[in-house]
Amino acid sequence: VGKLEGLVAPDSTLADWLAIDLATAPYNDGTSSSFGEANIFSAGSMTQDLSALREPASTCGDVNQDGVIDFGDIPAFIAVLQSGVFNAQADCNQDSNVDFADIPFFIDILAGN
Repeated sequence: VGKLEGLVAPDSTLADWLAIDLATAPYNDGTSSSFGEANIFSAGSMTQDLSALREPASTCGDVNQDGVIDFGDIPAFIAVLQSGVFNAQADCNQDSNVDFADIPFFIDILAGN
C-alpha cells in the first residue's frame, strides 16, 4: 500500500503539488489501507473527517420517517406529491424530483421489492 505522507491541506499549495516528481514524492510503503473509509494518519492520532462530504442516508419509502416502511407512509407520500415540496424519502426513483414517476417505485418498496 502506498501512503501519501505529505502536503496536507490547508498548508499545501498548488505549486507544492506541481513540484512533486519521482524523487520528491512524499509516499511511503504501508501495510494497512483505508480504502472506502476515512484516512488515519499521524501515527493513528488523527482521522480524516468526511462528514461534510456526505448527506445523511435516507430510506426511500419511509416518508413519514417513523423508521418503518409500511402503509402508514401512504398518506405522507400523497401529501408530498400534493405539496410539491422535495422529500428525499418520497423520491423513490431517485431523480431529484417527487412526482407521479415515483409512484410505481413507492409501490414496489411497499410490496417489499
